[in-house]
Amino acid sequence: MLDLLLSLERLLLALTIGGGVVMVVAVRPALLAEQGPTAPADGAAMAERVMVRAWTGYNRAALAAALLVLPLEAFLLLGGGQRAWLRLAGCAALVLLLLWKLRLDAELARGAAAREDHRRGTPGSPLDRSHKRVERATAAALLLALLLTF
Repeated sequence: MLDLLLSLERLLLALTIGGGVVMVVAVRPALLAEQGPTAPADGAAMAERVMVRAWTGYNRAALAAALLVLPLEAFLLLGGGQRAWLRLAGCAALVLLLLWKLRLDAELARGAAAREDHRRGTPGSPLDRSHKRVERATAAALLLALLLTF
C-alpha cells in the first residue's frame, strides 16, 4: 500500500514538473515570439491572452496535483515516514506558490484586458514586470516539485 501511495505521489509531482517544462520550453517561447517589439498589436494581444490562459490551465492542473499529494504526505507523516515533516511542509509551500501563481495569472488577465499594446521588449514596462514575477514563481514551483520528487 505504501509503495502504491509513493508511486502515486511521484506520478503527480512528475506531471507537475513535466507540464511546467513543456510550458517553459514549448509554449512560452512560441507565444513570446508573437509579442516582440515588431509584432502587430492585435497579434501580440491575442498571444498574451493565449499565454495567460495556457498558464492558468497548467497552474490549475498543477494545483490539483499538489492538493492530491498533500493528503498523501499527511498519511505518510502519520505512518512515520522518513523526512515526512519536511515533505509535508514542501508540499504545502508548493500549494501556496501555485495559488499565488493563479493570482498573478488573474492580474495578468485583467491587465491584458486593460492594455492595448501587448508587445514585449520594453524592459520595466508593467507587462514585462508581471511576466518576470510569473517566471520567478514558475522557477520556484518547478524546483520545489523537483525536490519533492527526490
